Amino acid sequence: MKIYISVPKETARWFFNMSNLISNSLKDLGHQLTDLQNSEVIIVIQHFPDFIKKEKGKKYILIQTEQRSHPNLDVICYYKFADKIWSYDIDNKKEEYLVLGYHPCLEIKEQVSKVINVGFFGCNTPRRKIFFNSVICKPVGINTWDYRTKLVNIKKTKINLNYHSYSESTYTEWDRICLILANQSFLLSETFYCPLKINQFSNEKEYNEKVNYFLTHEKEREEIALRLYEEYRTKYDMRKILEEKLKAIQ
Repeated sequence: MKIYISVPKETARWFFNMSNLISNSLKDLGHQLTDLQNSEVIIVIQHFPDFIKKEKGKKYILIQTEQRSHPNLDVICYYKFADKIWSYDIDNKKEEYLVLGYHPCLEIKEQVSKVINVGFFGCNTPRRKIFFNSVICKPVGINTWDYRTKLVNIKKTKINLNYHSYSESTYTEWDRICLILANQSFLLSETFYCPLKINQFSNEKEYNEKVNYFLTHEKEREEIALRLYEEYRTKYDMRKILEEKLKAIQ
């Protein structure tokens, strides 16, 4: 297939990991990445830009990211072209659940020392600020726009945190989680749906207890990270995931 991938300019750096993952997986499957005019399939991350118009004979796929799942945002316009909508929300019946699976491009082999106790990368929303300020072991912000530096910082972190932007949710924040798992790093998350058995917490007390436990049990923490890496890498290969999903649009 000839495939065009679109990422909004304003979030292109944030979603680089996703576009890079999808692009490399499609190339490995033998698909040709091309421009919009010559494409047969258009894959759009986050939302449809104004310059993309519906054309007969082409297939349109929207990857609906967590930012557009917020209930106070008008998402109707983002569904206008989609023949298929892939998303991280297991309960949204308008969409097909998507796992951002493993590909070697997500992983760096560089060995680094674990010098950050708890780290988090993501938008600093009001909900997150309140929680981060209330817990005993406060997460360190490891935000960076440089992709490689972000991966190095993930590997430097003993406990990588996932905490929802706005509320408890059924979506799986794969754009963050895939980078952590692919780099054999330990993940601790607020309660959410995930097909992998990840350590989770539902309140401040559980967070404090689990952080304290895993900071003082290094061997167990690293064994869990390695087990999840192997499970993620073998069960959720992004090339196989995309191969199956693209069959459904032919």
